[in-house]
Amino acid sequence: MSEAAIPTSLARPPWVPPRKKRAIVLTELPPVPDRLVFRDEAEREAWLTPLKLRPDDKDPLAAIPPAEREAKILAVVRASGILAITAAAHLSDEGLREAVRIAPATFLAHYQFAHVGLARLGLGLLEDLLVAFDRAPTVIADCLRRIDSPRVLAKLEASHPILAAEWGARFPRTAARRLVPLVVTAPAKEAAAALKQVRKLFEAGLGSEVDAVARELGEDVLAELHDLLAPPPLPPKPPALPGFVELSSLPRPALRDGTPLEPEQVERLVQLLACLPLGAAREALAPVKAACDPARLGDTLRVLVDRWVQSDAPTKERWVLVGAGLLGDDVVVHRLAESIAEWADTGKHTRVAGGVDALAEVGSDAALAHLARFAEKSKAKALKKRAAEAIAAFREMHGLGEDELADRLAPDLGFDAQGRLALSYGPREFRVIFDELAKVTLMDGDKVLRSLPKTAPTDDAALADRARAIWALVKKESGAVVEAQLRRLERAMSRGRTWSRAQLDAYHLRHPLMQHFARRLLWGMHDGEGALVGAFRVAEDGTFADVEDAEVTLPEAGRFSVVHPLALRALGEDLVARWGVVFGDYRVVQPFPQLARETFELDPAERGSATLARFSGVTIEGSRFFGMKHRGWTFVDYDFGKAVSGRRFVVLDTEPGLGFLAMKPEDQVLGALSLDGGGTFDQLTPVEVSEVLRDVELLRR
Repeated sequence: MSEAAIPTSLARPPWVPPRKKRAIVLTELPPVPDRLVFRDEAEREAWLTPLKLRPDDKDPLAAIPPAEREAKILAVVRASGILAITAAAHLSDEGLREAVRIAPATFLAHYQFAHVGLARLGLGLLEDLLVAFDRAPTVIADCLRRIDSPRVLAKLEASHPILAAEWGARFPRTAARRLVPLVVTAPAKEAAAALKQVRKLFEAGLGSEVDAVARELGEDVLAELHDLLAPPPLPPKPPALPGFVELSSLPRPALRDGTPLEPEQVERLVQLLACLPLGAAREALAPVKAACDPARLGDTLRVLVDRWVQSDAPTKERWVLVGAGLLGDDVVVHRLAESIAEWADTGKHTRVAGGVDALAEVGSDAALAHLARFAEKSKAKALKKRAAEAIAAFREMHGLGEDELADRLAPDLGFDAQGRLALSYGPREFRVIFDELAKVTLMDGDKVLRSLPKTAPTDDAALADRARAIWALVKKESGAVVEAQLRRLERAMSRGRTWSRAQLDAYHLRHPLMQHFARRLLWGMHDGEGALVGAFRVAEDGTFADVEDAEVTLPEAGRFSVVHPLALRALGEDLVARWGVVFGDYRVVQPFPQLARETFELDPAERGSATLARFSGVTIEGSRFFGMKHRGWTFVDYDFGKAVSGRRFVVLDTEPGLGFLAMKPEDQVLGALSLDGGGTFDQLTPVEVSEVLRDVELLRR
């Protein structure tokens, strides 16, 4: 095997010898005086008299002789009594110091003794503030934020690391003068804590301040600091692998030319996986993913996931999940999704979180589809929330709207670019097709099979194992995937959604799965203004034809839709019937009612009205309302509603009401359809009116 074809991290041991720590001799820095840093003079003046009486109020402390007043104020403070809000302004410098030393936290917060004292006494109050911090950290921290002193940082670090990090961001040079020497010379535990604070300064964009201090301390200090801040390397020796790995029986990945990896290379691969989520391991595995056949690599990860799950999914070996996300294919995705659902049902939230993160890491259409299904349908709240967050993060990262994301959620189920799926045993091969009812069928030549046959001695065992895994995936997933995608296409038709030519090609005509449905639907062509200008079908050879069976060239700048029969009639009253004949002649069974779709219109008396009473008084079985959701209906208070154009909502009144729909809801009596958001029903498009009326009509059948 040519080593040039093998990623370096597998061709040779990738382990990194331990770094030798430099012998550091610190340059002694001259001391820097403490500083009091108010935002400006106006802020200091505001702190001097923070609490004032209203103009008409009298200050009860003003009438007390000064010598008695201070003693009375401090006595009340000791007794936790009630004072006038002007108390701090009446204290002498020494009285303020005493108040800061003795006042409970509530008094310091309410009467602002520390704030007035800092504005009046400045750094002379520092020692008292440091003592008071343990008693009233929140109040005193506000004062310490104005003091640039290493003593302040030392105090904050001792008990409030979050406040210490915040303070360090205000005074990075002082923070660095304290932290950098600790990082390079202190014992391990103290050095690690200091390094954590230094890392936060770099993350806050203050690294140049830290570097300047490190350079003052010596160039070797600067070099050592940057070595310590660098991402950790791979370990000096390979990690021990758990027993469930069983390297000897693990499927061997292969390069993209089919050359299998050698046993020692497979071992290094799994050892690198066991170092995850270490960043250095991710970097080492990136060229492995690029060099290896995705299916063979996926087989390795699939078996690892299976064995990890069978070993009761030990938490310390969660690197298996990270590895599945990093190197897995859609078969691994399917295995993960099955396990995630089981973990959610049994309350294993840590595993659920790891599994969802792994699916998000894969980021394939199949992985996103599983996440979207969990977010929409899972009854486990933790899984539903985590999946929804992952989907939202993906949408934000890629700038996708809801419809654009829906296009991405059509997995290919392993079908190739020509819409074919072959399952190989080596010398034997089987194929999977979609029949006229959009159901997957397993074929051996012209013979329909119920399941894959047992392997024969001449078959390739590894290929047969993968074929069985893929067939299990397709059988289980195809029904839900097909149902979801056909509902999406039907909703797109009802809403008049259009796609660009590039989107039409990517998401429908060339998509391994969706092309099967594209050939069974009638498509509309729209001009730059959005007007429908023609219709076409997709022929078996991938060309496009009109109602006369003449070839059609699609404009690159056009928009395209799953055309609604009402929209089609606008181009010619007989077009729906003529297209029906064409599809019948070619024996094309449409995946949902399109050309044969029932259409409805407003009666003359209903035009100009914001309410329709044609369904009032009809009793409907409660469970039938569940079927309305996939047509875009949702809860509106205790009724049901559907969004239409112009930011309006069609609302269906029901009695006794559908709010918080139960598993076995009561039967409902329909009331009026009303248009919420202004306007009348005849202002909706004919397609919108027809679809709303059809939806409610279907409830009655």
